[in-house]
Amino acid sequence: MEDWPQERRQTISMRASLAVGLLALGCGAIPRVGHVPNVRFMSVAVGHGFVCAADHERSVWCWGRSAPFGERAAEYWVPRRVPELGEAVLVHASPSRLCITRADGDVDCTGGRNSTAPIGCNEDVAIDIGATHRVAGVRGATELRMSDATVCGRVSGAWVCDTLASARVGAVCPVSDDRAFRVDALDVSLFDGLICAVRPLDGAVECWGNGYLGVLGGGEGERCVPPPGVRLGSG
Repeated sequence: MEDWPQERRQTISMRASLAVGLLALGCGAIPRVGHVPNVRFMSVAVGHGFVCAADHERSVWCWGRSAPFGERAAEYWVPRRVPELGEAVLVHASPSRLCITRADGDVDCTGGRNSTAPIGCNEDVAIDIGATHRVAGVRGATELRMSDATVCGRVSGAWVCDTLASARVGAVCPVSDDRAFRVDALDVSLFDGLICAVRPLDGAVECWGNGYLGVLGGGEGERCVPPPGVRLGSG
């Protein structure tokens, strides 16, 4: 895991006014993010109301109203090192979760929300870093996709997905006790309880899971569509 592709190791400036500007859409004015001198960043992840980045010494820095500081920060727009998150070579985010890839390939995630307590610009809710847990199914992944409910990683050339433990409670779609599952796919994309995969044999797209807002057919109501779900493309 030490020899990441060069594009992964690009230097990311903490003058991330563009990223913070995107977070500010619909949230009113946010002060310009502070600059941290003499720090080189290797990975960055943007969630709903927070940005986190891993530096070349594997420390994690975060800022934003929902940033996982461990406690509410008055000047939440000022980047802060978060030692409670431990060392990271890569960081990943969904709207309300932060996942960290360790040097040994382990993946740890923290955060999450339920339907009555969304994390975002209009909520005074920060990610709880006390609830960090290991996602065993994607250990050693060279690429990660994630949502608030599921993490998928490319492990030994195949996609393996693992449902996050806290997402199992009150889930729209029932989750098997066997949380980790293999997905035969060239690529996957996730959002909440919805998973879409490009199948390698014929290039078709199959989507299953949470069919809210009609994304899997059936109108606007939420419904659970089991795999293989809805299929698009020639078979």
